[in-house]
Amino acid sequence: MGSGLPVWRMPVREFAGNCAWLEIARLAWNLAKWIAQLALPDEVVRWEWKRFRNAFVNLAAEVVKRSRQIWVRFQGAHRFLDVLLAAHERLQV
Repeated sequence: MGSGLPVWRMPVREFAGNCAWLEIARLAWNLAKWIAQLALPDEVVRWEWKRFRNAFVNLAAEVVKRSRQIWVRFQGAHRFLDVLLAAHERLQV
């Protein structure tokens, strides 16, 4: 869990707060690996957290609310946009 994930920087002095911080970091790591195995190409499973985060978590997007719908518009120039949309389709099934 040390590969690019700031797990070992404890944010508070209290034990319970640090315990919660470690649990959240562990869940984020596991969720990223789970999604990579289910819906993304095989090479993504071997990526470090920092590369995964820059490719699939930190995205430029605009949230638009219209009547009863919420739309998320991604920036079209993102190099992994087609992979992200294909993964979304796989996870919808």
